Amino acid sequence: MYEIGLGAAVSVGFYWLLVKVPEIAKRKRLRNYLLASYEAFRRDATYQFLFASGQRSVDPDMVEELLPQKAFREHFRQPSSKVHGDLWHDVANGLEPHHRRELFAIMSMLRDDMLYVLNNTDVADQKSFDFLHRLTKAIASHDPRSEDYDDDKMLLRLFWSIMAGWNLVTGYEEEDQIARIIRRI
Repeated sequence: MYEIGLGAAVSVGFYWLLVKVPEIAKRKRLRNYLLASYEAFRRDATYQFLFASGQRSVDPDMVEELLPQKAFREHFRQPSSKVHGDLWHDVANGLEPHHRRELFAIMSMLRDDMLYVLNNTDVADQKSFDFLHRLTKAIASHDPRSEDYDDDKMLLRLFWSIMAGWNLVTGYEEEDQIARIIRRI
Protein backbone atom coordinates (compact mmCIF):
# COMPACT_ATOMS: atom_id res chain seq x y z
CA MET A 1 0.00 0.00 0.00
CA TYR A 2 2.82 2.34 0.87
CA GLU A 3 4.43 1.91 -2.56
CA ILE A 4 1.13 2.42 -4.39
CA GLY A 5 0.44 5.60 -2.38
CA LEU A 6 3.98 6.86 -3.00
CA GLY A 7 3.66 6.09 -6.72
CA ALA A 8 0.34 7.96 -6.91
CA ALA A 9 1.78 10.97 -5.06
CA VAL A 10 4.82 11.09 -7.35
CA SER A 11 2.57 10.80 -10.42
CA VAL A 12 0.37 13.67 -9.23
CA GLY A 13 3.46 15.74 -8.45
CA PHE A 14 4.93 15.16 -11.91
CA TYR A 15 1.56 15.95 -13.51
CA TRP A 16 1.42 19.29 -11.71
CA LEU A 17 5.06 20.12 -12.50
CA LEU A 18 4.98 19.07 -16.14
CA VAL A 19 1.39 19.91 -17.17
CA LYS A 20 -0.49 22.23 -14.82
CA VAL A 21 2.21 24.76 -13.89
CA PRO A 22 3.19 25.45 -17.54
CA GLU A 23 -0.50 25.60 -18.52
CA ILE A 24 -1.23 28.16 -15.81
CA ALA A 25 1.79 30.23 -16.87
CA LYS A 26 0.72 30.07 -20.52
CA ARG A 27 -2.83 31.15 -19.66
CA LYS A 28 -1.47 34.11 -17.68
CA ARG A 29 0.82 35.15 -20.57
CA LEU A 30 -2.06 34.95 -23.06
CA ARG A 31 -4.40 36.87 -20.74
CA ASN A 32 -1.86 39.66 -20.26
CA TYR A 33 -1.18 39.74 -24.01
CA LEU A 34 -4.89 40.07 -24.83
CA LEU A 35 -5.40 42.76 -22.17
CA ALA A 36 -2.50 44.77 -23.64
CA SER A 37 -3.91 44.26 -27.14
CA TYR A 38 -7.35 45.45 -26.02
CA GLU A 39 -5.84 48.53 -24.38
CA ALA A 40 -3.89 49.32 -27.57
CA PHE A 41 -7.13 48.88 -29.54
CA ARG A 42 -8.93 51.36 -27.29
CA ARG A 43 -6.05 53.84 -27.52
CA ASP A 44 -5.80 53.67 -31.32
CA ALA A 45 -9.57 53.91 -31.78
CA THR A 46 -9.71 56.94 -29.47
CA TYR A 47 -7.10 58.68 -31.62
CA GLN A 48 -9.16 57.99 -34.75
CA PHE A 49 -12.36 59.26 -33.15
CA LEU A 50 -10.70 62.45 -31.94
CA PHE A 51 -9.33 63.11 -35.42
CA ALA A 52 -12.69 62.29 -37.04
CA SER A 53 -14.41 64.71 -34.66
CA GLY A 54 -12.36 67.51 -36.18
CA GLN A 55 -9.39 67.87 -33.87
CA ARG A 56 -6.24 68.76 -35.79
CA SER A 57 -3.82 67.58 -33.11
CA VAL A 58 -4.35 65.24 -30.22
CA ASP A 59 -2.54 65.27 -26.89
CA PRO A 60 -1.48 61.71 -25.91
CA ASP A 61 -2.29 62.49 -22.28
CA MET A 62 -5.85 63.30 -23.31
CA VAL A 63 -6.12 59.92 -25.06
CA GLU A 64 -4.93 58.19 -21.88
CA GLU A 65 -7.59 60.06 -19.90
CA LEU A 66 -10.28 58.88 -22.33
CA LEU A 67 -9.40 55.17 -22.08
CA PRO A 68 -11.90 54.40 -19.28
CA GLN A 69 -15.37 53.91 -20.71
CA LYS A 70 -16.98 56.51 -18.47
CA ALA A 71 -14.45 59.20 -19.47
CA PHE A 72 -14.87 58.32 -23.16
CA ARG A 73 -18.64 58.49 -22.86
CA GLU A 74 -18.58 61.83 -21.01
CA HIS A 75 -16.19 63.39 -23.52
CA PHE A 76 -18.09 62.38 -26.64
CA ARG A 77 -21.46 63.31 -25.11
CA GLN A 78 -20.36 66.95 -24.81
CA PRO A 79 -22.32 69.34 -27.03
CA SER A 80 -20.94 69.94 -30.48
CA SER A 81 -20.13 73.40 -31.77
CA LYS A 82 -20.60 72.24 -35.38
CA VAL A 83 -23.96 70.45 -35.45
CA HIS A 84 -27.04 70.10 -33.30
CA GLY A 85 -25.89 67.15 -31.23
CA ASP A 86 -22.79 65.97 -29.43
CA LEU A 87 -19.17 65.24 -30.32
CA TRP A 88 -20.12 61.69 -31.33
CA HIS A 89 -22.20 63.26 -34.11
CA ASP A 90 -19.06 65.13 -35.17
CA VAL A 91 -17.31 61.75 -35.38
CA ALA A 92 -20.13 60.36 -37.54
CA ASN A 93 -20.05 63.41 -39.83
CA GLY A 94 -16.24 63.51 -40.02
CA LEU A 95 -15.64 59.82 -40.69
CA GLU A 96 -13.48 59.68 -43.81
CA PRO A 97 -12.27 56.63 -45.77
CA HIS A 98 -8.83 56.77 -44.13
CA HIS A 99 -10.51 56.69 -40.68
CA ARG A 100 -12.54 53.64 -41.74
CA ARG A 101 -9.38 51.88 -42.95
CA GLU A 102 -7.56 52.61 -39.70
CA LEU A 103 -10.52 51.50 -37.59
CA PHE A 104 -10.82 48.31 -39.62
CA ALA A 105 -7.09 47.65 -39.21
CA ILE A 106 -7.19 47.99 -35.43
CA MET A 107 -10.40 45.94 -35.25
CA SER A 108 -8.76 43.21 -37.33
CA MET A 109 -5.71 43.15 -35.06
CA LEU A 110 -7.90 42.79 -31.98
CA ARG A 111 -9.97 40.07 -33.66
CA ASP A 112 -6.83 38.18 -34.67
CA ASP A 113 -5.45 38.44 -31.13
CA MET A 114 -8.73 37.20 -29.67
CA LEU A 115 -8.82 34.27 -32.06
CA TYR A 116 -5.19 33.44 -31.24
CA VAL A 117 -5.95 33.38 -27.52
CA LEU A 118 -9.16 31.40 -28.02
CA ASN A 119 -7.29 28.84 -30.12
CA ASN A 120 -4.41 28.50 -27.66
CA THR A 121 -6.12 28.30 -24.31
CA ASP A 122 -9.23 26.82 -22.85
CA VAL A 123 -11.82 29.39 -21.77
CA ALA A 124 -13.60 27.52 -18.99
CA ASP A 125 -16.51 29.94 -18.60
CA GLN A 126 -19.04 29.30 -21.39
CA LYS A 127 -20.52 32.83 -21.23
CA SER A 128 -17.08 34.41 -21.65
CA PHE A 129 -16.26 32.02 -24.49
CA ASP A 130 -19.54 32.83 -26.27
CA PHE A 131 -19.12 36.57 -25.74
CA LEU A 132 -15.60 36.61 -27.21
CA HIS A 133 -16.75 34.61 -30.24
CA ARG A 134 -19.72 36.95 -30.78
CA LEU A 135 -17.38 39.93 -30.56
CA THR A 136 -14.97 38.46 -33.13
CA LYS A 137 -17.91 37.84 -35.48
CA ALA A 138 -19.23 41.37 -34.97
CA ILE A 139 -15.81 42.79 -35.78
CA ALA A 140 -15.45 40.59 -38.87
CA SER A 141 -18.83 41.69 -40.22
CA HIS A 142 -17.66 45.21 -41.14
CA ASP A 143 -16.19 46.11 -44.52
CA PRO A 144 -13.74 49.05 -44.57
CA ARG A 145 -14.37 49.71 -48.26
CA SER A 146 -18.01 50.54 -47.72
CA GLU A 147 -18.89 54.22 -47.58
CA ASP A 148 -22.59 53.64 -47.07
CA TYR A 149 -24.23 55.74 -44.36
CA ASP A 150 -25.99 52.73 -42.84
CA ASP A 151 -22.71 50.78 -42.67
CA ASP A 152 -21.10 53.73 -40.90
CA LYS A 153 -23.97 53.80 -38.41
CA MET A 154 -23.50 50.09 -37.68
CA LEU A 155 -19.74 50.54 -37.32
CA LEU A 156 -20.15 53.49 -34.96
CA ARG A 157 -22.80 51.62 -32.97
CA LEU A 158 -20.35 48.74 -32.47
CA PHE A 159 -17.60 51.12 -31.43
CA TRP A 160 -19.90 53.04 -29.09
CA SER A 161 -20.86 49.82 -27.34
CA ILE A 162 -17.20 48.84 -26.95
CA MET A 163 -15.70 52.23 -26.15
CA ALA A 164 -18.52 53.73 -24.03
CA GLY A 165 -19.80 50.52 -22.44
CA TRP A 166 -23.28 50.65 -23.95
CA ASN A 167 -25.34 47.49 -23.70
CA LEU A 168 -28.77 47.32 -25.33
CA VAL A 169 -30.15 45.19 -22.51
CA THR A 170 -28.67 46.83 -19.41
CA GLY A 171 -27.71 50.32 -20.63
CA TYR A 172 -24.32 51.78 -19.71
CA GLU A 173 -22.06 49.43 -17.79
CA GLU A 174 -20.02 50.61 -14.82
CA GLU A 175 -17.19 48.18 -15.55
CA ASP A 176 -15.55 47.43 -18.90
CA GLN A 177 -17.14 44.06 -19.68
CA ILE A 178 -14.58 43.10 -22.32
CA ALA A 179 -11.65 43.71 -19.96
CA ARG A 180 -13.48 41.82 -17.21
CA ILE A 181 -14.04 38.83 -19.49
CA ILE A 182 -10.42 38.86 -20.65
CA ARG A 183 -9.25 38.87 -17.01
CA ARG A 184 -11.40 35.77 -16.41
CA ILE A 185 -9.56 33.75 -19.07
